[in-house]
Amino acid sequence: MTLTFPDHLTDPREASKRLNSFMSNFLRERIGSFITVRELHESGSWHYHLLVAFQAPICLGFRWKYAKDHKAIPVFKTATKALKTLWRDIREAAPKYGFGRSEILPVRTGKGLAKYFSKVILQRALDPERFKGVRLVSYSRNFLRSVARFAWNNPYTRDFRRKVKRFATELLGITEKLTDEPPDVDWLSYLFPAWFWRYGKVIDGIDRILAQPDLANMYRHTIQPAEF
Repeated sequence: MTLTFPDHLTDPREASKRLNSFMSNFLRERIGSFITVRELHESGSWHYHLLVAFQAPICLGFRWKYAKDHKAIPVFKTATKALKTLWRDIREAAPKYGFGRSEILPVRTGKGLAKYFSKVILQRALDPERFKGVRLVSYSRNFLRSVARFAWNNPYTRDFRRKVKRFATELLGITEKLTDEPPDVDWLSYLFPAWFWRYGKVIDGIDRILAQPDLANMYRHTIQPAEF
């Protein structure tokens, strides 16, 4: 489930206040347990992602292949009556509690879910000062918790640091000595603001981009040296 705000809401306390009101007065009677994850838009406005165990059945017969196309008729036709009712009720209730666009989709795989929620862990790891004192993840009391320390020494983060290094040295031509140790990712924070949100997709696809000289040159001209 995704909940956004219609206004440019940058105050985490106000975001929490609206969510708590929405949970207490509307959502709690419809769900069993939940995890809430708070995330920043590139603009600096907050929004929420929730993993929710609804009491009503919402997964049976759902066509995930059409889920990204909001105009696709098969999504609505294959949704259960319970899911259609939730869509209607939350669409009507969300504005009363200060929320804007909302979305509910069934979970397809645990692997996709883990990738979806791990973005927030990466957010805090890359920019700890920005999220200092802000609780990004919370659980319902009846949710089984698994706590693990975030570590930089795993295949995903090692590959991410490798891509950041290629982005800096091979695409942008930055010649400072870089290693693959975590602190060296921090230099991007003062070279230009919001680098992860602005160029995260470029970094993720850097191997493909650098394999095509014309495409790489296009990005070099797009990311002007004046930004540094």
